[in-house]
Amino acid sequence: MYSQQGHAIHGSGLAGGGVDFGLLGIGSRVEGERSEHRGARRLKAVAPVVVLVLVLAWAAASFFNAQWPRGGMGSYIDTPRFRWMVFARNYFGFDHAPQPDDWSLPQIIDTTAALGLQETQTTPSGPQGSTNPKPISDAPNDRLVTSAGITARPMLGVVVNLPYINPSNISLYARLLARKRGALPLINVDWLVNESARPRMSTCDYILVRTGLAEAEWVSPMERFAEQEIRSHPDRYVRVASFPIPLRNAEAVIYKCYH
Repeated sequence: MYSQQGHAIHGSGLAGGGVDFGLLGIGSRVEGERSEHRGARRLKAVAPVVVLVLVLAWAAASFFNAQWPRGGMGSYIDTPRFRWMVFARNYFGFDHAPQPDDWSLPQIIDTTAALGLQETQTTPSGPQGSTNPKPISDAPNDRLVTSAGITARPMLGVVVNLPYINPSNISLYARLLARKRGALPLINVDWLVNESARPRMSTCDYILVRTGLAEAEWVSPMERFAEQEIRSHPDRYVRVASFPIPLRNAEAVIYKCYH
């Protein structure tokens, strides 16, 4: 159909029953953008919930893993300067089920305490020969001494420093094995695990070391020093007791120190 000016007049889609594909394209783009926005809103709403569920599930698994752990330290990733604990357990060597072997810790403490008490009973202490020990003060770390200076609660210098036999565990057992609630530990413990502790080695009443260093996987410099000192001065360090430990060709040994 032409007008009087000769220009063609296109009939509208609504009037002529045709389809305007340009308008449909615009409508499709608008609908697509709306769908994308709805999808983004759904993702923003769902993402925190998913993260929360994952965190709660990981926390639950870690809780049961820590309360009833299996052997070993779990899963971790080592990098040059840091260890990433992915699914850790027994991280510090404390969070584990009861061990099948106590590493002779109770026997070590009982023996050291008995040796200290025996020394006070066999050594004269004063004009009247009184051997009843008395505390220097009420401080928990003070040693019990007689008037002659003999210790009834001896100082045990612990040189060995392994995950299950170390100064910390021996100190703990010394308190747990006390005869009554709130009592002082049966023995005092000195940490002879660093090379800076060399001068204190000869000031202890007894020292605890391990044998079998030649076959050990790891040996501290202080253990090497103690082994050499004991060999070089057999008159100053006298072996008084030994105990089995679950290591190949090794045992825990107590030496009496003579100053």
